[in-house]
Amino acid sequence: MEEERRKSIRISDESLIEYRPFKSLFGMSFKCRNISEGGVCIPAFIRLDEGREVFLSVYLENDPKPLEIEGKVVWLKESRGLNYKYLIGVQFKNVSPVNRQRLHTYICAKHHEQS
Repeated sequence: MEEERRKSIRISDESLIEYRPFKSLFGMSFKCRNISEGGVCIPAFIRLDEGREVFLSVYLENDPKPLEIEGKVVWLKESRGLNYKYLIGVQFKNVSPVNRQRLHTYICAKHHEQS
């Protein structure tokens, strides 16, 4: 059995995520698969290799202002999903204290709903 390495609660979620690789003019939008205070799993059409830095706008339910967060791709899996080719694990970087608190509050509320 593989040991759990996550340091925070991860919830199933379908928040809209807009992401754009750094130094790229184009981005994509998808609903995430799951999210935690440390990162997010997002579907993608385009392969983003491990270590690639991305800029994320995370639209949480009932929150009119998106979280603007930097991230780094930490894993990539090919997927046979009909709407996407890859699943990408993105670790959040340099999250502001305000955004960290907003994310924490959201995840705790959703975790309570899902329990």
